[in-house]
Amino acid sequence: PVVVALNKVDLVDDERLDALAAELRGYVALERAPVLAVSALHRRGLDALREQCVAELHGRCVTEPISAGTDAGDAPVPGGRGLVLDYRTGRTHGRCFHVLLRHGAVREGDYFVCGLTHGRVRVLRNNQGGRGDGISPGDAVHVACVFKGALSESPVGEPFLLLTAEEAEGLVEERAAAIDLERARIVSQCVGDESEDNGEEPEGGRCRCVIKTDSANALATVLDALADDYPHVEVVMARIGDVNKTDLEYAAGNGASVYCFETKDGSAVRELARHMGVRIHRYSTLQGLIDSLAGTAAGSKNSRVQ
Repeated sequence: PVVVALNKVDLVDDERLDALAAELRGYVALERAPVLAVSALHRRGLDALREQCVAELHGRCVTEPISAGTDAGDAPVPGGRGLVLDYRTGRTHGRCFHVLLRHGAVREGDYFVCGLTHGRVRVLRNNQGGRGDGISPGDAVHVACVFKGALSESPVGEPFLLLTAEEAEGLVEERAAAIDLERARIVSQCVGDESEDNGEEPEGGRCRCVIKTDSANALATVLDALADDYPHVEVVMARIGDVNKTDLEYAAGNGASVYCFETKDGSAVRELARHMGVRIHRYSTLQGLIDSLAGTAAGSKNSRVQ
């Protein structure tokens, strides 16, 4: 969900505010977003902003009660869990989840599972940047991790499970096996399909694509916009990170193109894409990516291709 707050409204008149709101709604991702006028200096509109944020989250948040994860004797119950709010990589802390702890406890050195990724918690930091000592259920914490698997799908909204090392590895293996079976089924259908379109627009005006972005929030923004307003765009895979061989294989098997936001790829990947006949579209803005997909699905040929 998105809520737009226009700050410093004490410096402009109502006509200017209306024009700004109209301009913002020209962006696909903000077409349905509420736009509120606030002034942090004069504390104007902050209560309305808070209420609007709560209203937007109503019905979308996790309904599981927050608990300390203790038994009758107040001993910690193994297997803490949380909800991933965001994920990003950086030079300072490396790979880092932003997690809302819902149950139990999280400590440095714990093992975790998120989707097909498992690994070890390296460093905990609170929202103020300090070391995350004393984290309790209901707190949000930045979790820097050492990975033992690839983070393929957007983890936002996914469970963050704390297990033993053996349990974590076993759970990921089970999930990967199930996905491999489904992937083999899809590829088999594509190979046997005599109506393969070789990357051209599929029948019925649908546009097939693989989406790659640099962060979980960017990926979620694209997927939300496409799901709400462009049902004719079929996303066959959506992942975080740079384009790789698996992305190209999936795109080729599904007659799709790859659409990227702020990602990189090497010469080997570009050469493989040319060999496989897969088009890679690169964009520096999310709006450009969304608009291009929408235009391609509608028959427009104005998207930029690398």
